Amino acid sequence: MFISSYEWRSQVMDYLGSTGMLPELTDREIAYGFPIGMSDSSIQENSPPMRRGPSDHPIQVLDTILLNALTKSPCVITFSGGRDSSLLLARAAMVAKKHGLPGPVALTHRYPAEDVDAQETVWQHRVVDHLRLLDLPVEWIINDVTTEFDILGKPLTDLLTMNGRPFFPPASGASLFDYQFAAGGSLVTGEFGDELFANSRSYRFRRSISELKYSGRTSMRRVVRPLFPSMRSIGAEEIAMLTGITWLTEDALHGLFASVKQAADDDFGWKSEVRRKLKTRAVQVSLETRDRIAGLFDCIPVDPFLDFQFIDSWFGHIDYFGISRSQSMRLLSDGMLPDSVIDRESKAFFNRSRFGEDTKSFAAKWDGAGIESPDVDVSRLRDAWMQNLVTLQSAMLLQQAWLSDGHNSVR
Repeated sequence: MFISSYEWRSQVMDYLGSTGMLPELTDREIAYGFPIGMSDSSIQENSPPMRRGPSDHPIQVLDTILLNALTKSPCVITFSGGRDSSLLLARAAMVAKKHGLPGPVALTHRYPAEDVDAQETVWQHRVVDHLRLLDLPVEWIINDVTTEFDILGKPLTDLLTMNGRPFFPPASGASLFDYQFAAGGSLVTGEFGDELFANSRSYRFRRSISELKYSGRTSMRRVVRPLFPSMRSIGAEEIAMLTGITWLTEDALHGLFASVKQAADDDFGWKSEVRRKLKTRAVQVSLETRDRIAGLFDCIPVDPFLDFQFIDSWFGHIDYFGISRSQSMRLLSDGMLPDSVIDRESKAFFNRSRFGEDTKSFAAKWDGAGIESPDVDVSRLRDAWMQNLVTLQSAMLLQQAWLSDGHNSVR
């Protein structure tokens, strides 16, 4: 599907030359695997208020966002079969039918059978079949994934070479594919759904109180635990085990844990937690990278769960303690999804396709060159890359090592 290598490289060089490179990252961020700290950009200024007064219902706001996306054809929705993408597909199909517009195009990446963690076929059919029974317009396109999402495969290495430095998110192969597929139209994703609808500490606290009050099925220790998520100090080995970041030095691991601990201590109410996450560099850098890639294909990115109007409306209709993820999906789907989809607890993971044969081959012969950060233990990093399942948080270090191995920028 991707355009030829020559056309792709020429197009990317011209575009990045006129718009600027992808957001720059610090050495520590590359070592940690994600941008750290808070953003100093306008995303903080535009964060939605903690409002209590009336506002448009979240369903109305969501449908308006999707209506705008549907008017920019083709309107493509990245559809994995997970709850967030299923919700967006269902509501977009309903809005399209209501307004007499072409239905959304559900774009699904189907992974090889041996990638067992990425299998969502049963859930995908359950959703699409249900929507068709409701006579809603849905076009379903399936892309059988081979090597195109490999971190050190084509076309990501072309983008990496021309950018000349690691970028975040490093596993942007799917985004490149999706935005090219939706070129000239709009691409709707469920980004930030995990952050917005996750079961917060405040919700778990309320649930525990309810269990204690009405059934006696829980202990006071369980009730108190959500209030104090970081009551004890832990060692570097336990931090590495909990985070999966095994390649950092002991000092770097403790620094990482301290920053995460502080955020956890600060975020009890779910609204505070969401507001803080919106202000992080991780979110801001992701959005800037998204906009660069979308612009490359003249495509409009639509992320409803990152839309401030939707978040504002959600804040206005959900109380301080929050609700569960299943309750959120049931409220927003308004009867348009099967209960089994709304209440599912399983979740797919796509790491294996991001660490394909090209990446494995490079990692196997890597001699330690190119990684000079004092935060990284090179021998532990090599061990991490030799594991059967590699964490994505080491991917920017892979990019850095690959660039230092004679793959210089052509800028």
